[in-house]
Amino acid sequence: MAFIDQVQDLTSLTASDTDELSQFLKDGVIDVTNRWLLVRPQDIDLFIRVSGEQTANDSLALNGVKIINVVREDGTNNQWRNCRKISPALQYDVTDVDSLNYASKINPAYTLLHNGKVNVFPSAAVGGANSFKVYYVNNEPTDLTNNAALIHSHSDIQYFPADKVYLVVMYAGIRLLNATMSSNVISLTSVPPDVPSLATVSFTAPTAPTTPSDPSFSVTTITEDTVSAGSVASVTVGTGTTMGTGTTVGTSTTVGTVALSGPTIHDNTVPSYTDLSIAVGRVAFNDYWTLADFGDSDPEDTVVTAVPPDSIVDTITDFTLSGTDFADAMTNAETYFDNEDSEMVSAAIQRAQVALQQSLNTFNTDMQKFQASGTGKFSADVAAYQAEVSAQVQEYGQKLQRYQAELGIVHQAWAKTESDNLQLFQIEIQNELNNFNEANTVYQAALKEEAQNLQVAAGRVQQQAQIEIQEILKQADIELTEASKQADIELQEVLKQADVDMADAQKEADLNLQASIQNTANDLKAKIENNAKTLEKDIQEYAQELTLFGGEVQKYQSEIQSGIQTMQGTVANNQALLTKFQAETVEYQAEVAAETQEQSVKMQQYQLLYTQLKAEYDQAFMIAAPKQQPQQQVRA
Repeated sequence: MAFIDQVQDLTSLTASDTDELSQFLKDGVIDVTNRWLLVRPQDIDLFIRVSGEQTANDSLALNGVKIINVVREDGTNNQWRNCRKISPALQYDVTDVDSLNYASKINPAYTLLHNGKVNVFPSAAVGGANSFKVYYVNNEPTDLTNNAALIHSHSDIQYFPADKVYLVVMYAGIRLLNATMSSNVISLTSVPPDVPSLATVSFTAPTAPTTPSDPSFSVTTITEDTVSAGSVASVTVGTGTTMGTGTTVGTSTTVGTVALSGPTIHDNTVPSYTDLSIAVGRVAFNDYWTLADFGDSDPEDTVVTAVPPDSIVDTITDFTLSGTDFADAMTNAETYFDNEDSEMVSAAIQRAQVALQQSLNTFNTDMQKFQASGTGKFSADVAAYQAEVSAQVQEYGQKLQRYQAELGIVHQAWAKTESDNLQLFQIEIQNELNNFNEANTVYQAALKEEAQNLQVAAGRVQQQAQIEIQEILKQADIELTEASKQADIELQEVLKQADVDMADAQKEADLNLQASIQNTANDLKAKIENNAKTLEKDIQEYAQELTLFGGEVQKYQSEIQSGIQTMQGTVANNQALLTKFQAETVEYQAEVAAETQEQSVKMQQYQLLYTQLKAEYDQAFMIAAPKQQPQQQVRA
């Protein structure tokens, strides 16, 4: 099984950074090697690695690794001799055959010079019989299969005991837990809800329709003409006529002019129409009410000013043993190990164990402080933020409800006032129109009656004229009879002629009177009809104007209602946004609480697992450490 799978199974974590895990594995190989050799130096051969054959000095640099053995060929191929280690100060003496430190092929020596490069004496040479090689503790972790640099996908380790591989996995798991707890301890995925952008609640009344101007009805005044009755022309009945013996029959008799009285036309008053205007002028809704009257209720633009809390940015200081008493103790243990002082090695290891426990205690204390200052504070900040948002939303909702109620009352009063004024105006217009129509009907009836009376009067005048003419003729007959009965024949002729002349005169007088009456009646009728048409046209035009005005008033009321509905829609939409925002805020708080709780539980689990793995890891080395022998008491 690949190391990454082993580590993930051990920690229940997902190692997303595989390069980091690969480095943890390499560090684990080095740490296990060093700590195991501190307590079990006799197992050094388990970690041995050999270099290739070197044919020249200063050709191999091991960079401070722990060297187990250096061997050199003694002049025969593959006959290797152990090299003793000397101080660099003896590098000349080992080449001096007269020196006690002289190094020969069968008793070679080695030393480490600059950069840790290995030099053997006698010096190595090419040829296959004077080479050297070094056995050392491996410090470059590789895999067993391909001898490649150790990475997360490998499953074995070269130059490393198989029964210690689990410690490397455990070390990598501890480091992965530590890294997980140290970086971004609490990373919330919950996103606070966006503060809603509320539309401004406003109402702009449309332009009120213009009240139509007062009507103006023009009626031509009718002058009642006088009908001239005319007169019957005078008739002269001959001159004195001599009858028979020269007797003159009467004198010339003149029939006087007969005056005819014309009928009187009754004076009827033309009905008038009183112009009306709306008793109370139209008032636009914006001018009807005063904004200052309800200034305390205007919610204005609403913006939630509450600021959501920042995510937790505190982190726990990385758990490290560098620069601590543990590191110093381990360094001393290595020194004592190099000096083969097993008693001091055991004491140093015990001191390291105490320092390790102190470091764990410090880490646990930091973890508790973080949970108090990070997780706890963040939960409190979220609760305070939610309370502040709820208070601001509730305050705005109350203002908005009061503003809606007051605006509704004002609109209801304005609509009632305007409706009453318009209804009153329409009633007055209708009443005045009814009065005018009633008067006009009476006037038309009177005119018709007067025309009929005029015709009757004309007939009476004509009849009177005939009666008077008959009386005149009768008187003439009497006078003529009395004047001369002898001149009867001549007189009859004269009278016959007079009758003809009189008839002609009567006919002419009748024709003139009838023409005058007819002309007067026609003229009066034409004037009445012209006035009636003009008045009817003016009334129709004003009625159309009133109808148009009524339509504009209805449109105006419709626009006002539409504006109010739009405003109410905006208010409802704002309220819906606020309600949604409140719900999202509650949901966000619940998500934050759940995530915080989850993270806290995970942190506790990580901490518990970290402590457990660290204890098991350290216990493996403690078990391998040699037991101290109890000191025997010295008897006095």
